Amino acid sequence: MKELQIEEMAAVTGAGLIADAAAALGEGIGRIVDVSCNTGTQATTAGETMGRGIGMIVEASVSIFQGIFGGISSLFNK
Repeated sequence: MKELQIEEMAAVTGAGLIADAAAALGEGIGRIVDVSCNTGTQATTAGETMGRGIGMIVEASVSIFQGIFGGISSLFNK
């Protein structure tokens, strides 16, 4: 079985779609906080950064589970 390179794994896992969506959600929430507080907070940037980080964790978890279950299923498909 071939070992995938980092670029190949990124192509298979969607290359950050979950992280991008989570960043957009975090940015939106941060923007609402910035507008409602009107005190010059940096909630938009913080929300985007936190959302992207959470999305990257979710993506890594999905990749790990795909690897585990793919390995298990290949044992039974021999």
